[in-house]
Amino acid sequence: MKSEILLNKLIKLSAWADENLERSALLQSLIEEVKTEVRMTNAKVNGKGNVQKLIEALFKGVKGTPYEEKLRYAHTCEDGKQYVTDTYRMLRFSDPLPLPEAPGHLKMNLDRAFNGCCKNTIEAPQPLEMPDLVGLKAFVKLKKAQNMEARFDFGFGLPMVDARFLLSIMEAFPDAKACCSARFETASGKNFSPIVWEKENGDIAVLLPLNPKDNEKRERTVV
Repeated sequence: MKSEILLNKLIKLSAWADENLERSALLQSLIEEVKTEVRMTNAKVNGKGNVQKLIEALFKGVKGTPYEEKLRYAHTCEDGKQYVTDTYRMLRFSDPLPLPEAPGHLKMNLDRAFNGCCKNTIEAPQPLEMPDLVGLKAFVKLKKAQNMEARFDFGFGLPMVDARFLLSIMEAFPDAKACCSARFETASGKNFSPIVWEKENGDIAVLLPLNPKDNEKRERTVV
């Protein structure tokens, strides 16, 4: 049975009154899973499988947070761009994708959040060399096996980021140019500007940096 047909049947079934809360919750969970499968299948057909994979990761990442109700949707803002975020990563699409759009009472001005957090990177950009993708994958897997936090440090004067999030964006935006701000703390080498990836079609990905520990030696992570 195709996922779209199954989804329609499940939605019709969910319209029936059911006093069993556990059964109702299970049905709603199943509906969301099938919706995700439908979006992933359609995205792969259109050559956007990795982008959709990242979007689903963002939606999943907000579960259990205070902002879950708002951030499990896409937000098309006054600038005409479509935004998706989990507060650590943000995506901006010039041409809206077929994603669940936030209803009016849950709308957020993510265009303002984007302009605010990316201000330094936009005003004083400098190119940023990405790590080898294969090496970064192996690095993330190794850290996971060791039950250790995976951090990727771009070096003195450059950002430090979550290596898992870095990998997710590199896979979804493989040909995008990346930059960070040229501004940093000259004594510590800390750079708190987000990394911004931009594709030729205007799509953008943003990754917020981590805060290196005080007196931590700053050098580029080898992967």
